[in-house]
Amino acid sequence: MSQDLPPSEDVDPGEPVGEIAALVEEPETGFLDRVRGTIHRRIAATHFLDFLISACLEFVEEVGSLVFGLFGRRAKSPGGDANE
Repeated sequence: MSQDLPPSEDVDPGEPVGEIAALVEEPETGFLDRVRGTIHRRIAATHFLDFLISACLEFVEEVGSLVFGLFGRRAKSPGGDANE
């Protein structure tokens, strides 16, 4: 059922349709600013979320090393080193 289509650079699209060319309108004032603002907000939210996740993981790692470090210590004997 598949058809062998020629590569896209070999296809001649022909003349543009006049009716479609007549429909071209300029975007309203401020449209590009709104689009840029939306993109900037999404980028800022992405950066904030990335920072938040990294900070939470660092916090959990630090608390974990603190908690497990407290339980992993050996009690020192009054006379000297615990390894003796």
